[in-house]
Amino acid sequence: MQITEEQKKDILKKRSKRFVRQDVNKKDRLEEKWHYPKGIHSKLRHRKRGYGLIVKTGYKTPKFIRGRTLDGKLIITIQNKEQLSNIPSDVIIQLSSTLGKKKRIEILTEIIEKKLPYAGDAEKELNTIKDLLKQRKELRAQKKARKQKIKHAEKKEEKEEKPEKDKKAEKKEETEEVEKKKEKKEFDKLLTKEK
Repeated sequence: MQITEEQKKDILKKRSKRFVRQDVNKKDRLEEKWHYPKGIHSKLRHRKRGYGLIVKTGYKTPKFIRGRTLDGKLIITIQNKEQLSNIPSDVIIQLSSTLGKKKRIEILTEIIEKKLPYAGDAEKELNTIKDLLKQRKELRAQKKARKQKIKHAEKKEEKEEKPEKDKKAEKKEETEEVEKKKEKKEFDKLLTKEK
């Protein structure tokens, strides 16, 4: 379906911001997003001429233009590979925002292979996603290496501490044995004296 120049002008008019919040130009803190005027003396609320437009029925774009680009092509959002199989020629493909990076790569490669019309540069997007995944892998590998180094260092410290602990334990055992022998000797002396 081809769109004439007049229809293009209509589309551009419809897409331009028509409904602006009251006093946006006067106060910096207000956003341009539409809010219905609630003031008692508001000229916009009373629909006075020259004070702007209020959102109401009748401003919707015509059905044959709605959801189309200026070329007259429909925009279709895609969530999986199966939807790519039966796409008509007068359509532009757009990927769903909920798709993950891996599935995006799969779908974008298929779009490039089949040379399907895509909203944006498919090759550029594919390359950026692949770069992001590579960076993520490198970061994960670095984190893993750091953790392994820390574990390695802790194990070495434990090994170094163990011999010291063993020596301390041996000394304690030796002192305990010596004390027991002394006690035995004293006890034997006491027993011999009593006889």
